[in-house]
Amino acid sequence: MRKLTQTDIEPSALAINPKIKKKINIAEANGFNVPVDRQKNRENRYTLIEKKREMFLVQQMLRTKDKEIGRLEDYNKMRNIGLISSSRMLEYDTKSFLEFFTQVKMETKNANDDLEEKKKKRNELTTEARK
Repeated sequence: MRKLTQTDIEPSALAINPKIKKKINIAEANGFNVPVDRQKNRENRYTLIEKKREMFLVQQMLRTKDKEIGRLEDYNKMRNIGLISSSRMLEYDTKSFLEFFTQVKMETKNANDDLEEKKKKRNELTTEARK
């Protein structure tokens, strides 16, 4: 299309029909509106590239954030599981300690009762021996 709009190409070379020889080019002859002065806006291209670069960086940042969020969620789940298992272990240890404590308490009571009985027998024997 650019060559069609240039003035160095003769219309006779473009147009086969002698009625259209007065037209500048084929597009004009067919009734197409071709803009002659096309604006070359290089800033748009560079801004487009810059926008795409920024979009890529934003997507990369979002991917990084999603990965970090996933990692933190996994960490949080593992921490909660650890806390639950720790609380269960603490409950089990407390229960076993209370059972051990009651067992020791009963053994101590039985030992004290036996000691009291032995003291009574010894006192009875010493009082009978004195008589």
